Amino acid sequence: MKIKIAVLTLCGSLTLVPGADAKDSQTRQVLIEARIVELGGIGGFNYSMAKPKGADKTDKFTSINLQSVIGYLVTDNFELEFNPILSIESLKPAATGNTITNTRLGALAGGAFHFARESRIVPYIFAAAGFQTNSFTGASDDAKKVSLILPDVGLGIKPFITDDCAIRMELFVRKTLNAEGIKDFNEVQVGVGAGLTVFIRPTLITGYE
Repeated sequence: MKIKIAVLTLCGSLTLVPGADAKDSQTRQVLIEARIVELGGIGGFNYSMAKPKGADKTDKFTSINLQSVIGYLVTDNFELEFNPILSIESLKPAATGNTITNTRLGALAGGAFHFARESRIVPYIFAAAGFQTNSFTGASDDAKKVSLILPDVGLGIKPFITDDCAIRMELFVRKTLNAEGIKDFNEVQVGVGAGLTVFIRPTLITGYE
């Protein structure tokens, strides 16, 4: 039995298929399929708005986000995802005029549906829900109050660099309930993100299709 192992780079192909050769790896047609594990990360920026209860003015925020991607394709199109999030938010409430930094830690769980799986650029839509904690500097509020994220929805594309590595670019809208840990203070975020993900195929684990 002939087994070839090719390790190119993080984004290269690694094949453990009996009798397979490099040509088989390079001519793979379907890039998104069931039983694939997706791992990676996304960095992004978002703009937020929220109006405190009883206030006349709307507060505005900007955030920098880092998000891990952990996904598993349960069918050829549908992927379950779990995404830990770190977000650093700068806000200047209209009521005080003071600049406050909020460090948010949380996670999202949801799913993504892929289209045009045979293309080198795969579009997708996604939806998720989750939570985040709030830790403030420059404010007297208690730290680590919990907010609920519901929903987080968006769309994106995955341009494949190799058969097993893609750039991930997405646009999202996210609603945070009890934002900043304040009851009935709801925030709407609009953001963009981009990152890199790798795809671990079943053949890497089993050696067989």
